[in-house]
Amino acid sequence: MDRHALRIACRELVETSPAAYLTTIGGDGYPRTRAMLNLRNRAQYPRRVRLYAGHEADLLVHFTTNTSSHKATQIAANPRAAVYHCDPAAFGALCWAAIWR
Repeated sequence: MDRHALRIACRELVETSPAAYLTTIGGDGYPRTRAMLNLRNRAQYPRRVRLYAGHEADLLVHFTTNTSSHKATQIAANPRAAVYHCDPAAFGALCWAAIWR
């Protein structure tokens, strides 16, 4: 699969996966992973499609959480985080992760 085809497949996965898994680093240095609502999933959240206007060609994601949550505290302390999208029905066929540094 060439780079362009891979990018298209990743974007389709991000737009259709039922959930996204966010991993942050806790204060103890260990990773913390939790399932998040995949707001880019068009079928589940059709009213959120407008959030991605102008981002049809990229892999932008949005999450919502309380500002006092562990997730927000962990990202503020260490911005290294990963988002994992997968399609359980096609497990192993294509999975995608984005890492921020």
